[in-house]
Amino acid sequence: MRIGYDDGMNTVKMMIEIPGDLEAVRRLLLKLAPRMEARQPGITAQLTHADLTQPMRMATPKGEVILVTLEPRGETSAIKVSVQPPMRSTGRLRAGWWRWRTRFFMKWTLKGVRKALARDRAT
Repeated sequence: MRIGYDDGMNTVKMMIEIPGDLEAVRRLLLKLAPRMEARQPGITAQLTHADLTQPMRMATPKGEVILVTLEPRGETSAIKVSVQPPMRSTGRLRAGWWRWRTRFFMKWTLKGVRKALARDRAT
């Protein structure tokens, strides 16, 4: 291993436009809160009083740090997500795999959020 070797594990960033305002996002998060309660006790109370315009920072068991920012844009809102890789060093192949897997799951999750908000808005 060379000193100063960049293995390519950079932060992965993604943004998606969603229909509705930040209160629609809060309602969706409160619907999902009972499932998240086991991993993070007290999340329901936190979500009811949280300022959604402030960035939310979450750590995963694998060591990644997820930063979620919600921006109101009139009739729509934007969700910006950035995932920082774990601190342990890995090889170039593993770094590429991590970036691909992270982008795939972020895209899948954000599309699901958009569909859920569209369904909630239609009812």
